[in-house]
Amino acid sequence: MVNTPDFTPSTQEMPTSGPDVTHWGVTLANTPFFDRDGARRDNEVPGGTLVEITGVTSSSKGEMAICRVAGPQKKWAGPYLLAMVGLMRFEGTRERIDAGQVRDLCRYFALNGKIEARKLELQRAAVDANPHGAELRKAQAEYQSAAEKSEELKNRFEQAQGADRTRVGEELRKLQNDVIRLQERLAYLNRQYKEWKAAHGTPAAADPARDPVIKTLEAEMARILPRLEGLGV
Repeated sequence: MVNTPDFTPSTQEMPTSGPDVTHWGVTLANTPFFDRDGARRDNEVPGGTLVEITGVTSSSKGEMAICRVAGPQKKWAGPYLLAMVGLMRFEGTRERIDAGQVRDLCRYFALNGKIEARKLELQRAAVDANPHGAELRKAQAEYQSAAEKSEELKNRFEQAQGADRTRVGEELRKLQNDVIRLQERLAYLNRQYKEWKAAHGTPAAADPARDPVIKTLEAEMARILPRLEGLGV
């Protein structure tokens, strides 16, 4: 007599990404991710996204998991690098994990990602009471992006040879000039921001514990939590 499992294996709903998977997991919140060469992608992996891990590597940003990331239409993307601290990981694969429990786990941390995004939105609303706040935040993002790309090009320049080294060197010099220009603009906007703040003050950010959006999301998380027994959430 063949014993049939009393659950639907998660791999029946989303097939495993390959034979080299050592762990599976989910993103705890909206998470930056990087190509294998360390280049940061423009967007983020949403909270509650299923991932399968094939290895671990070290970087200037800390310990990174080498992941394939679940996307729509039951397709995997990657491999990409995601920070280990941004993942909840489980050893092995999902053949013996109930599909419904994996869905609940993903939903739980998708809600957590929305809560974290909402908290950031409340903080930004307070900052944006300063008329220089939005422009300063944009300048900070542009500077950070350029600085990261400059570091990536520097590493490529050190490894390049011949004509490729010349080309990368020219690109690096141009980008380094952009970094200096962005840094000067950032300093200027920061002074304007601080001067306005000194004259007018900054209103306190709205209390997340009182925010109706967050309270609704937290209530749904609480309803899901009992179904995640045994997963260490």
